[in-house]
Amino acid sequence: MRRLKRIGFFLYSCFLLGAGFYGHIQYLSFFYPGRSYERAAFGEEAPYGEEVSLAGVNPDSTGSDTELLVQTVDLNTGETQERIQRLPEKYQNMTRSQLESCIQAERNAPTLKEREEGLVYMELTAFSPDRVTLRKSYRKQQRTEGFYLVLIDHKVMVYRQGEESVYMTTNIDGRLLPGGLRREILEGKRLDSREELEKFLVSYGSS
Repeated sequence: MRRLKRIGFFLYSCFLLGAGFYGHIQYLSFFYPGRSYERAAFGEEAPYGEEVSLAGVNPDSTGSDTELLVQTVDLNTGETQERIQRLPEKYQNMTRSQLESCIQAERNAPTLKEREEGLVYMELTAFSPDRVTLRKSYRKQQRTEGFYLVLIDHKVMVYRQGEESVYMTTNIDGRLLPGGLRREILEGKRLDSREELEKFLVSYGSS
C-alpha cells in the first residue's frame, strides 16, 4: 500500500512539473510570439528568441580600429599624395551611407582651413570596416606677389601689395628719373613680380 502511495505521489509530482513547464511555455508564447523555445542539450544555453548582435554594434560599420586612407589631389599639378591615419572619432560607428552623408555635409560647409587650402571636392571612394578611403581635391590659388613704388622725400620706397609698412628703402633719387617714370611713381607705380622689382632696382642704381 505504501508503495502504491509513493508511486502515486511520484506521478502526481511529474504531472505538476509538466503542467508548470507547459504553462511557462504558453506564457512566453503569448507575450513573445514568433520566438522558439526548444530545449537545449545538457550544458548548453537554451536559445531564447532570435540571435542578435551586441547592442549598438553593426558588423558593417566603422570602429576605433578602422584605418583612414586620405588621398590628396593637387588639381593644378595632378599630383596625388596618400597618408594613412587612425579614423577620427567623428567617423566611427558609421555605416557607408552614414559616412557619405557626413562627408557631404563637410563638403558643403568646409572649415576655414580647408577653404584657405583651396578645397574643391571630397568624396568617399572605398569603404570597409577595416579601412575607408577619402579623396580630397584641391586647387590652390597662385599667390601673385605685387609691389608699389612711391616717392617719399624724393626717395623711391617699395611697398608690398596688401601691406602698409615700407618693404624696402632705396637710394634712388626720384628727381633723377625720366619724367614719365617719375610721374608713374608719384601716382604709385605697380610692379607685378619680384623679377620686375629687381630689374628696376638694377636699372636705376639701388644699392
